[in-house]
Amino acid sequence: MRVFSELDRWGPGSEQDTLKALSMVPFEPQFILEIGCGKGVATTVLATHTSAHIVAVDNDEPALARLRERTREAGLSDRIETACHSMQELPFNAASFDVIWSEGSAYIICVAEAFEAWRPLLKDIEHELGIYRNHLGEFGYQMFVLQKS
Repeated sequence: MRVFSELDRWGPGSEQDTLKALSMVPFEPQFILEIGCGKGVATTVLATHTSAHIVAVDNDEPALARLRERTREAGLSDRIETACHSMQELPFNAASFDVIWSEGSAYIICVAEAFEAWRPLLKDIEHELGIYRNHLGEFGYQMFVLQKS
């Protein structure tokens, strides 16, 4: 990660892309698990545009430290907690979140495996939304939103 250490966003995308995906969630999320949050660029956007409690997960502690600094500066610390874990070894109870958010990171463990591993963390299923943009897609990257309500 040393190559990207000076960048806030570690992949392609923008605030507009995050907001576009968020607009596709058909309910107001209360508990969001963001997996592969990096320095929290998308985390801050989600917190600014929802009232949800957000658990932001990454395996890079310096990135999480920057996220904590960013949330303090934005006055969002009361709704965002960070957790340093591998996206393959998440320590959360089943049915703990109503949205799982991942921008540009699920491909690291294979999209199908990520969906299979993360799905049990979602609350009661009513519907599920998966948003995917690859390197040929509209956003130039992939974004995943799993949700149950």
